[in-house]
Amino acid sequence: MPGIAPDVISHKLTISSAYKPVRQKRRSYDAERYEAMRTEVEKLQTIGFIREATYPVWLANSVMVRKSTGGWRMCQDYTDLNKACPKDSFPLPRIDQLVDATAGHELLSFMDAYSGYNQIFMHPPDSEHTAFITDKGLYCYNVMPFGLKNAGATYQRLVNKIFAGYIGNIMEVYVDDMLVKSRTAEDHLQNLSIMFGILKEYRMRLNPKKCAFGVSSGKFLGFMISQRGIEANPEKIKAIIDMERPKTTKDIQSLTGRVAALTRFISKATDKCVPFFKALKGGKRDITWTAECDNAFQALKNYMSKAPLLSKPLPGEILYLYLSVSGTAVSSVLIRKPEKAELPIFYVSKALQSAELRYPPLEQLALALVVSARRLRPYFQAHGIKVLTNQPLRQVLQKPEISGRLIKWAIELGEFDIQFVPRPAEKGQAVADFISELTPATVQPASEAITETILPYQTGAKCLDTSTPVWCLHVDGSANQQGCGAGLQNGVAERKNRHIIETTITLLATAALNDKFWYYAAAHAAFLINRMPCQLLQMTSPYFKLFGHNPELQSLKVFGSAVYPLLRPYNSHKLEPRSAEHVFLGYSLGYKGVICFHPNTHKVVISRHVIYDETQFPMKNYSVSSTQSSSVMTQLSPSAIAVSLPYRYVTTTESDHSPLPCSNENSSSSVSTSEAQEVLGSAQTMQPILDPAQLQVLLPLSVTDASNSSSHISIPQHGHSMQTRLKSGISKKKDFGDFQCFSTCLSTITALDEPHTFREASTKSEWQQAMIEEIQALQTQGTWDLVPPPSDKNIVGCRWIYKIKRHADGRIARYKARLVAQGFSQEQGIDFDETFSPVVRHTTVRLILSLAASHRWCLRQLDVKNAFLHGDLQEEVYMKQPLGFIDDHYPDYVCRLRKSLYGLKQAPRAWNAKFTRYLPALGFVSSHSDPSLFVKHDGPNVVILLLYVDDIIITGSSSTLVQSVIDDLGQVFDMKDIGQLTYFLGLEVSYQSNGDLFVNQAKYARDLLKRAGMETCKPSITPCKPHCRVLTTDGTLLPDPTMFRSLVGALQYLTFTRPDLAYAVNTILQDLHIVLPEAPVLHSDNLSALALSSNPVLHSRIKHLELDFHFIREWVQRHDLVVRYVNTEDQVADIFTKGLHSPLFLKHCHNLSVGPATTAIEGG
Repeated sequence: MPGIAPDVISHKLTISSAYKPVRQKRRSYDAERYEAMRTEVEKLQTIGFIREATYPVWLANSVMVRKSTGGWRMCQDYTDLNKACPKDSFPLPRIDQLVDATAGHELLSFMDAYSGYNQIFMHPPDSEHTAFITDKGLYCYNVMPFGLKNAGATYQRLVNKIFAGYIGNIMEVYVDDMLVKSRTAEDHLQNLSIMFGILKEYRMRLNPKKCAFGVSSGKFLGFMISQRGIEANPEKIKAIIDMERPKTTKDIQSLTGRVAALTRFISKATDKCVPFFKALKGGKRDITWTAECDNAFQALKNYMSKAPLLSKPLPGEILYLYLSVSGTAVSSVLIRKPEKAELPIFYVSKALQSAELRYPPLEQLALALVVSARRLRPYFQAHGIKVLTNQPLRQVLQKPEISGRLIKWAIELGEFDIQFVPRPAEKGQAVADFISELTPATVQPASEAITETILPYQTGAKCLDTSTPVWCLHVDGSANQQGCGAGLQNGVAERKNRHIIETTITLLATAALNDKFWYYAAAHAAFLINRMPCQLLQMTSPYFKLFGHNPELQSLKVFGSAVYPLLRPYNSHKLEPRSAEHVFLGYSLGYKGVICFHPNTHKVVISRHVIYDETQFPMKNYSVSSTQSSSVMTQLSPSAIAVSLPYRYVTTTESDHSPLPCSNENSSSSVSTSEAQEVLGSAQTMQPILDPAQLQVLLPLSVTDASNSSSHISIPQHGHSMQTRLKSGISKKKDFGDFQCFSTCLSTITALDEPHTFREASTKSEWQQAMIEEIQALQTQGTWDLVPPPSDKNIVGCRWIYKIKRHADGRIARYKARLVAQGFSQEQGIDFDETFSPVVRHTTVRLILSLAASHRWCLRQLDVKNAFLHGDLQEEVYMKQPLGFIDDHYPDYVCRLRKSLYGLKQAPRAWNAKFTRYLPALGFVSSHSDPSLFVKHDGPNVVILLLYVDDIIITGSSSTLVQSVIDDLGQVFDMKDIGQLTYFLGLEVSYQSNGDLFVNQAKYARDLLKRAGMETCKPSITPCKPHCRVLTTDGTLLPDPTMFRSLVGALQYLTFTRPDLAYAVNTILQDLHIVLPEAPVLHSDNLSALALSSNPVLHSRIKHLELDFHFIREWVQRHDLVVRYVNTEDQVADIFTKGLHSPLFLKHCHNLSVGPATTAIEGG
């Protein structure tokens, strides 16, 4: 019986213990059904789908269903069993997304599995639970039958597994419906070949009667798919067109159900069905079919006869949304506009329910947008959306006084890229039903709201005629006159404006807030003034005059002080703090709550449950820290960090250009404070959070570029006008050095996913080719022989390792698949003896690079292909055959290794011995200080070779001689001449125009940051703070110090090109938390040494203890070394021994040529 192997997937029944087994009573059938049942049982038993069951605890009846062809289909009534099985939550694909992903392809192939569910085996312990009754006895299924609750999820899990890597690229799968797609006819055969290979590998069968290959269009999941777009299923359209006039409630429900299946294609589907819904309200069996219903029925048929063709959006394309509101429903259409055409993508419609019918028209329009965003969420996430509206929808969603539901909607829509633009004058057929956004049915006529109205501005006005709908204009009788343009004429308003402005300035200064918070300060100033007594009102307050009672003043708090609102009901999880320090910004108009501003997140919320601390002003502390940061940033020169800044700063105000005065050294602190406040107030936009009950959100104001706005700084005038760049018309953008560092750290290379298993790699053509190349190389080298497995030998396993090789700039060089032996199973003394293999030292690499740069030698890099395969094995090692390349004739044989293989314990040593034994034949001599450094002298010329496993660097005084050595090596070993040295052991080498080398470890540093989870953290200017002492009592201990120790060890290699990090790395190396419970014991057989270490003894035999000092003194006396004084600020060595402030740190880095390439050139 063919089918999917059980080790790939099998269907399990997770029966809940809360349900008792049910044995259904046997049902009786007529002779025809019994005969059909016997025939079906014999067929299923013959092919092995079912077997006889004995003593089943669950038992179901068989149900015979007649096919459309006249035959019979046998099903089982698993109702009781399905109730006891929890629902499998494995997600099925979204049909809309599958259809969109399929449209627009030139050729399609539709495939259907033959009895797809029956190709999956049942989990053996659960097979008895599928038992069913027949007149011949009891049987149960060996395979997954139709009718089980979670059968669809199991099948979807199977196809997702076996077609992983191809779904979404060349095929789409929904349960047992499969489709292969190709944008060009040339690719279709190759795509089908891949699919057939997978089907053959997993023994999945197709039903040829239901398959169609290489067609341009076809039916998929109830839609007609073609290169033109998406069309409705003609059968469903025909069912509506051919439908007779409904006569019963069931007929209308059938009609509305058919319409619901095609709502994507029907403009304003709900409005078209309103008469049908009205006919169903009575709940009677017999309906009253009115003329309105008949007209709607005919209009629906006419519309379906010319149903629109839906288009597929292109990736990243801007989409447009039209909204419409009627008295009963909200509707929308999503369109795209290629070359001024309007092509519909999706129609959405929703009936208004209960309270939604009473929403104001603009709120109903906002509801239409929210409904569209929910229904079309994948489109809103993947595309920018332009809402075409002439209504002030954006202002409605962003005004501070909006109601609770509008706040929720505004936040819900905030995650999408939505723009509001005016509607164009011309519209195409796609939006013919959306010409009017707010239909007259959404506005209540004035005649229904009033019986008589007289305009108070006109005396003796006649009564309005209430028989016809009219618009009503309400005025208060005030006059609007144009003045002479001099505000000084209104002294009362001028004095009050001055009072409010001065109070506002005082509140801002006291709270250390910048003028970006002027709105809150002015509102609070007006709030206080209205509650203060004044002489003009006989020492009463305006509040008293307006309301007739004195205001309650006990709740007044200091503006800008610290406040702690309750945030517990609005946290995303239980471990978040219940409150946080906020800034008090006054009282909300219309709500019994206070306005709270969070300095870090820039969120503004309104809360009733708060705790005040009027002695603290959080923004003052924030300004001090920001001042220090800003003052440090001003010391960064543009040449120090030559990276363009790809970020825009946004502000929450709409201010004009304000001149910034120049400042000298004495006033630098004040200017830095203002700059810090400007970054605080404008560099980040206030982000709202959701609060349905107690928190109300103040949405941010419009966003502008911070480069066009700045804080106004008032400074004393000294009798002359200061000329600034801005006054002279010269605009120069500010340079934020810390953000440039941040930009440098974020410019990482986009990494492709590397497969971890053979099953993942086998689905990608590039990895398949890489594995084939590896096997061919192994066979060429004669790496193994296939032999019968010995019974007394250890058999080593193997696996595939996949790696993407990159160039120095991050571009993909090649895909590398490496067959690696699982050497961890080798036994020392049996499978191997010695394993040590020397590699070149880092100091040697640095020395040779410096020597080559000094003498302007060329640096060449070689890579040995499959280097370990060149090594000869002295031991007898056996290995399993590699996965995916098992010999068809000898599948049980093993590989007798003749050459070394990656992963073997002795492989590096065997390769090193093979290579180093050949070098003396070319005239190379190994260095005594570094066994991986080889030197060749040929008269006045010299060639130097560095070996690090299979990576080789060659340089020398003669390019011809170097090339000759490369040619000689290539004749013996399979070499790849990479050319000029660019990347070696994590070192990126670039060549300057003056011949200097610029060496950096940017990629290594990025990988290290990613490994530590700090790739998005804000960088620091210096690696270590000056006078910083880390105590063992500071901070908390890590639960597992292994990761910290590993990162510190990796940082040591980073000092190869970053000597400025040496002191910081040395500092953190001092405490790896390797705790010794007691003092270590040092054993020595020298009594004199023990006496010297325990007693303060001094005699002539111990002068060598300070040999370094005597050595330097001797060199100075011989005039071989000159000692001179250097100023502390010019002592470059301080960067290796202590933490420094940023100006001095950057200065020493510049002197050491540490930095980007441009800085290195200047310093070199």
